[in-house]
Amino acid sequence: MSRPYAEVIGDPIAQSKSPLIHNFWLEKLGIDAEYRACHVRPGELVDYFSQRRGDAEWRGCNITMPHKQAVIPLLDAIDPAAARIGAVNTVVPENGGLAGYNTDLPGFLEPLGEQRFDVVSVVGAGGAARAILAALADRGVRWISLQNRSIDKGEALLAEFGLDGCVVAPGEEIQTAELLVNTSSLGMAGYPPMPPVERFVMDGGIVYD
Repeated sequence: MSRPYAEVIGDPIAQSKSPLIHNFWLEKLGIDAEYRACHVRPGELVDYFSQRRGDAEWRGCNITMPHKQAVIPLLDAIDPAAARIGAVNTVVPENGGLAGYNTDLPGFLEPLGEQRFDVVSVVGAGGAARAILAALADRGVRWISLQNRSIDKGEALLAEFGLDGCVVAPGEEIQTAELLVNTSSLGMAGYPPMPPVERFVMDGGIVYD
């Protein structure tokens, strides 16, 4: 007998700990459901959602790299906060269609409490970075050092969120920051390592990955 399920999708996906976490709590809370990881390549995204639309047991999915922006045109509705960020990390069946949300922004801010930062370094400029930059703009951060392979893309992103800062290639020397946020694949298994964070964070600073 089938049972309700949700999943996380991305490319790659083997590194995700989401199934371990969610299935632990489903069992602990006595909920008869399952949380899976599903490897979906960029060229498979349209087919994935076409199939899930007709699956009565599917309760939605979390989105990880590289799909957080590519998924938007496939949705029937998008939450205003996700539309402002320009990225979606959660899709649920809603009102007969698919609705997109973004929980990255509040999820990023919650562990930081009420802490404020003047200078922040962000690594990456993809879907996760968009949520982080929106959150930092809301917190009134004075200066962003954005590390990204495409300087033009990084500069456009800072401008979109009204942030002052500079864009440099990953690993270049930058102003030391109070907070370093890695939103990229650097450090993941099979990808290049993160440069030593001591180069980018002042004493007593926070590293957020």
